[in-house]
Amino acid sequence: MFRIISRRRYRALLSELNELRRKVKGYETQNQQLLSSNEELLAKVAELEGYREKYEDLSREYEERLRQFE
Repeated sequence: MFRIISRRRYRALLSELNELRRKVKGYETQNQQLLSSNEELLAKVAELEGYREKYEDLSREYEERLRQFE
């Protein structure tokens, strides 16, 4: 059901709506930046996991060689 409102009220509501749209646009932009940052961090974690695995392999190899000389 529609309600008749004054021009002043209409302009106020329209202004409020536009302000909310601007806020949403800002949140969308911020969200996109956070998603990009998250992807970068996940890539870095994957890279570090690779280094950890290499370290563990080298550590095992070192331990095996030490046992050979004992």
